[in-house]
Amino acid sequence: MSKYILLVFLLLLGILSCSETAIPVKKVSPIDIIGVQNVIPANSGYEIKTNENKDWKLIFDENFDQDLSNWNVLYGGSYNNELQLYNPKNLYLTEGLLYIYAKKEKVKGPVLSESKDTRSFDYTSGRIESKSTFGPQKNKPIRIMARMQLPLGYGIWPAFWTFNAPYPTQGEIDIVEYRGNEPNKFQSVYHYGDKTGLLTNDEINNFYYQLPAGKPDFSTDFYVYELVWDQAYLTIKLNGQTVCSFFEPNHKYVNQLFDKKHRLILNMAVGGGFFRDLDESKIAPNAAMVVDWVKVYSK
Repeated sequence: MSKYILLVFLLLLGILSCSETAIPVKKVSPIDIIGVQNVIPANSGYEIKTNENKDWKLIFDENFDQDLSNWNVLYGGSYNNELQLYNPKNLYLTEGLLYIYAKKEKVKGPVLSESKDTRSFDYTSGRIESKSTFGPQKNKPIRIMARMQLPLGYGIWPAFWTFNAPYPTQGEIDIVEYRGNEPNKFQSVYHYGDKTGLLTNDEINNFYYQLPAGKPDFSTDFYVYELVWDQAYLTIKLNGQTVCSFFEPNHKYVNQLFDKKHRLILNMAVGGGFFRDLDESKIAPNAAMVVDWVKVYSK
């Protein structure tokens, strides 16, 4: 690492440690901002084309150029045996980008966001949930989309997904779940339960997508991740191209999700049940998930 890069890196870390609202990160590529990955300019990678939207009405348009007033920002601990405390300090806005940082640091905070009990955590990260809810109507499917650069690092688990309470009776749709140590793959899946606390996941199949050889991996470029949600199907798209569809009778409970309204979730977990045989000693000490925009369209 050159002296210049090292100096910028140390200055950014210093600003990050004392700032709660202003984002310290500039779009300065190829400087290695966090020692894990290069945060690239947002004009890199795929952008949706005008003709993709000609038959759709834009009903939610978050460009992260002002504030997070459209979102609930979580403060509290984790589910699924994860290791992070969600903290608003780990969310930053700059030049129309949202940065969600995961950082190795010992902190104490609420066991869960809704809990008064506290415990110690070894990592911090960020999670936001849309204040508005969205769902398809009869003959009116919706498209839920995000343009993101995903993080790099062992044990890092970012996700873009939808759900609502009481869980899981309203369902959950994981548009993209991703392991930072497998930067050319992601998973899509959905969950449903007919009783609070009881998942009925039989005949719900996880879908795994792997980039073709030679394509920039998900940590080195911006990609557009999309859900098309209709009464009879859940379709996952990457850069405008369909990569999988869930529909009955091949996949159960898709029809039960039709009358639900979901919040949009962006978060980055650390560790947890998404990883098999997790070696906590190898978890990346920091990572960045970068979101350019989130959009929802309806017919």
